[in-house]
Amino acid sequence: MVETLRQQRPEVVLVVNDIQAVAVMRHALAAGIGVPQEVRIGSFDDLPMAAHLSVPLTMIRQPAAGIGAVAFHTMLQRINAADLPPMHTELNGVLVVRISSGSRIAGKMTARTRG
Repeated sequence: MVETLRQQRPEVVLVVNDIQAVAVMRHALAAGIGVPQEVRIGSFDDLPMAAHLSVPLTMIRQPAAGIGAVAFHTMLQRINAADLPPMHTELNGVLVVRISSGSRIAGKMTARTRG
């Protein structure tokens, strides 16, 4: 990861979950790559620790309860009718802007999310 950050110099890294985003951030900072000055980092999840990192993490909060409910409902449908055609379901997430994205509004939004 450090070599990729150094050689390719991405402006943004969007990571699949907060744990992996923390690893990317740790490697970047250890290599002297500024977050968000040189690379902006975003993720999906919203683990409680994300707001309390040395550089608070921007992410999309996934609707976990909704995902579970849709999965359960879909499983029940498939049990009762295994030949149903594939279906597509979309659920909305919530963008939580914090400092890691380099947004000028991050400070304002971060203060609100902390209570």
